[in-house]
Amino acid sequence: MIAGIYADGTVDRVIDGDTVDVRFGSVVFRVRLVDCWAPEKVARGGDQFEKELGLLAKAAVEIWLPKGSEVRVDVRIDVDGDFGDWLTFGRIVGRLTCDDVDIGEKLIEVGLAAKTKSELRSLIESTRKEAGS
Repeated sequence: MIAGIYADGTVDRVIDGDTVDVRFGSVVFRVRLVDCWAPEKVARGGDQFEKELGLLAKAAVEIWLPKGSEVRVDVRIDVDGDFGDWLTFGRIVGRLTCDDVDIGEKLIEVGLAAKTKSELRSLIESTRKEAGS
């Protein structure tokens, strides 16, 4: 069984398609969307196509979550009370919702992210083929 904790905050800044800075009072935490992999906005290995997709994912999240938007961050806790992988690279890993809409799920639904890293690679390649790049 997996339980969790949550906190309500406001969007401070969108970092990229799967990472958002959220303000809780006077403190800002970086939140990495759980089960959501968006393309990188920095061209790794010179992959300009992935960079463009990453910038599109970021722009979508910025439209859905303008600065000051009220959000909820849910963090899973394992049954033994362990937070598990709730921190990665200094970011909280959690579900981010606004008006009961899961932002990670919405990105996946519109084709700008995938649930896993391997699915993301497939998404990028299939989108590249569709675009004729």
